Amino acid sequence: MKSYIYYCERMKINPCCNYCWGYRQNLEMKKHRIATFELLRILCILMVILLHFISHGKVLENVKFGSPNYYIAWLIFSSSYCAVDCFILLSGYFGIESRFKFQKLLLLWITVFFYSVFSYLICCVAGYETFSWGKMVKALFPVVSNEYWFFTCYIILYILSFALNDLLLQASKAILQKMVIIGIILFSILPTFVGDYLNLKSGHGIVWFVFLYIVGAYMKLHNVVFSHGPLRVFVASLMMLWMFKVGMEFVTRKAFGEERYSDILMQYNSIVVFIASLSLFCVFKSMKNIDIVWESNTICKIASLTFGVYLFHDNQYISQVLWGKVDSTRFIDTPLIWLYGVIVVLGIFVTGCAVEWVRKMLFDLLKIRKLLGKICTIVSKLLYALKAKGEILWQQYHV
Repeated sequence: MKSYIYYCERMKINPCCNYCWGYRQNLEMKKHRIATFELLRILCILMVILLHFISHGKVLENVKFGSPNYYIAWLIFSSSYCAVDCFILLSGYFGIESRFKFQKLLLLWITVFFYSVFSYLICCVAGYETFSWGKMVKALFPVVSNEYWFFTCYIILYILSFALNDLLLQASKAILQKMVIIGIILFSILPTFVGDYLNLKSGHGIVWFVFLYIVGAYMKLHNVVFSHGPLRVFVASLMMLWMFKVGMEFVTRKAFGEERYSDILMQYNSIVVFIASLSLFCVFKSMKNIDIVWESNTICKIASLTFGVYLFHDNQYISQVLWGKVDSTRFIDTPLIWLYGVIVVLGIFVTGCAVEWVRKMLFDLLKIRKLLGKICTIVSKLLYALKAKGEILWQQYHV
């Protein structure tokens, strides 16, 4: 309701008009998913798995410098590198119209808890890991132990959105524009060319995530689109990323006998990666929504499983076993490596979707959501009672 009122005031629209009523209905239909953006979500998780295949699968480590597979590997890697940024842009785009829910926070945590503990125990039973209480404690507290760096940043971002949304909804378009421009300069352009002077960890931190959230929210609130073809911008930016990487490695190998400076642009917060993620996001934003019901529903159902795919395949224990089994060296000097890569990526995606589907069925069977709802109700009552008691004590003290 608050975002609805702010929207009306900013756009100078009568809250009772049909247009704004439609917007209000859209705000209240939080479960509705836009198929085009969910398609982007699916594409991004496939890109992340592909990145891991090329890096964790040791393709880059074993491919011969200057060979055709070397150039193809870096082209695919460069093309997929913007996936993480796109996920956070999506969070800001939809999160600005959502309100913080303690129940959702608990559900996120218990989902990660499930994957962390389940994966560790499975690997112990299968003989890939030796059980130790130290590792078990880390598995029990995946956020604190930073087992999933992306989720640790995301959960902090979700907590911050409690206050961040109110700030963004009350800010004018001019203020948001200034925030975005200043953020691009401080957190993207300068770190790209000057160095990580703010210790942003190449975009692997909460500062960059908050900035991307603000950009996504700004695009939603003011319907920002690329004035030129976003697809052309995306292709141009990834080609720049690729050519700089292979070109700089070639030059520095010739000049110094070793690779230097070639990873300057290969950072989540580099200006080129930022533009690539923004333009890819706008490609899907400008697409017409998929109106065929069964296609739309299928896409949305698959997209709802992508978070589980990430938690499953990027778990440190599953990842060690998985990429240890994937032997890319067998085809590293032949074009078959890319057919093998497609099979591996799709296999991981389908397996991850299946595991997440089973996890959801199990949670439904155990009525986890209902249990979390009761916990939230009890916590709310306790907090309300403590607040009331505190107010009484405050009045007695001052009297």
